[in-house]
Amino acid sequence: MSDLWHVSVRRIEGDRVELLVAAVHPDAGPLPATKPFALRLLADAARVWPGAEELVGGIDLNGGDPYGADVEPARRARRVLAEVALTDERNVPFDEAAARRRIEDALRERGLSPDDEAGWNAAFGAEWGGLWSDPDRVPSWVLDIRFADPAALAGLRPGLEWDSAAYG
Repeated sequence: MSDLWHVSVRRIEGDRVELLVAAVHPDAGPLPATKPFALRLLADAARVWPGAEELVGGIDLNGGDPYGADVEPARRARRVLAEVALTDERNVPFDEAAARRRIEDALRERGLSPDDEAGWNAAFGAEWGGLWSDPDRVPSWVLDIRFADPAALAGLRPGLEWDSAAYG
């Protein structure tokens, strides 16, 4: 599964962590401000934060119910996360068609033509990839998460970053 989000820890205070979450793929869509989503997002921090595994508690966050119930992840999320809130958003809603048009216009200004399919596609791909790696141009949100137990934040620190394929 492709990554959808880039996450960075901005601040930790008491039982709260503030995450900056930026979309890195057009399929990301709007950020869900739900406890199960926040738990999935935090679980993907396991590469940089050992506490992620303990937070998840050994349950399968991605298996879930084929009908979408996801009972265990939701139950676990309610147990370990007291509150989840979006406190800021930027470049939302994101107009993908307008972003594509801006890139196409910029390519034409550089003298490129869609008639040169290989050159056009290569240049468009480079610009499109650049767009999705620039946090100032993509949708981003600040997610404020309050933990049920502040001890669960041990080892999590401002500046940690990871990518995530978490879904809502």
